[in-house]
Amino acid sequence: MNVKIKNLFDISVYGVGYTGIGQYKATINGKMTKQYKATINGKMTKQYREWHGMLERCYSQKWHEEHPTYIDCEVCEDWYNYQVFSAWFDNTYYKIGNEVMALDKDWLYKGNKIYSPETCVFAPQYINSLIVNKKNNRGELPIGVTIYQGKYRARCKNNTGEYKHLGTYDTPEQAFKAYKTFKESYIKQIAESYKDHIPTKLYEAMINYEININD
Repeated sequence: MNVKIKNLFDISVYGVGYTGIGQYKATINGKMTKQYKATINGKMTKQYREWHGMLERCYSQKWHEEHPTYIDCEVCEDWYNYQVFSAWFDNTYYKIGNEVMALDKDWLYKGNKIYSPETCVFAPQYINSLIVNKKNNRGELPIGVTIYQGKYRARCKNNTGEYKHLGTYDTPEQAFKAYKTFKESYIKQIAESYKDHIPTKLYEAMINYEININD
């Protein structure tokens, strides 16, 4: 009887990822389908779900059509190997109550496009969302600025998801300055509230974060 043995170094996920040899499995009490997107009689492990999602954001054309800000993002070659990524995951992942945790590549190095051990950190989803700028949706105006009754209005979301209005101004530059002042102060407040729960490098990145008019 011919038995086909799976090569654990076969590239099988988004043209770059492979399982590798080691202790980390893709599923709990089950096996993956050929598409590596669903399980039979089991569920994805936390490590696999995070790894698969990272590769999807970087290498899925369909994802890029819906989320163009991820175009040109990439994963370091070491993390093509699921085992290597999972070991890093186990050494760095943490929980804060019931908060959802996100794999973040933007806080430590502003403008970063590479997922790697040096550039990534886990962060609560709320912290992760603080620097999402939706540049493709806002047009030519600076971040935090909209046109309102012929003038330029500065506003910023608070922790309830509602907008806090920061005033109206004659120029977009003036409105942006109001936004920048408020948002940087707000990020520092959030950093202080999480100081005892997040990695030091994430806390320091938040304290030192600067918002530029071209963000």
